[in-house]
Amino acid sequence: MVVVYLAVQCTRLANPLNGLVNLEGVTLSSAATYSCEEGFQLNGQTVRICESIGDWSGTAPTCTSKQLKLPAISFSWFIRKLIIIIITYGS
Repeated sequence: MVVVYLAVQCTRLANPLNGLVNLEGVTLSSAATYSCEEGFQLNGQTVRICESIGDWSGTAPTCTSKQLKLPAISFSWFIRKLIIIIITYGS
């Protein structure tokens, strides 16, 4: 009886926009670790594994901009503050 082993290889992965993928290899069970540039956050899995069918596990994550979240301001609050400023500095 002859046993034949086939080497499984996954394709090389592209870096996500504004990010980086670090491949430890492209053979079975190798890991691909994703990270994002400063000012961006990773959306999705950080690590993908080369599986026995030659595909990477999961889907490629993306890097999105970390946006400054401002508190919601009501229009009436804004108008009241504007009136105070006009009265204070307009006199």
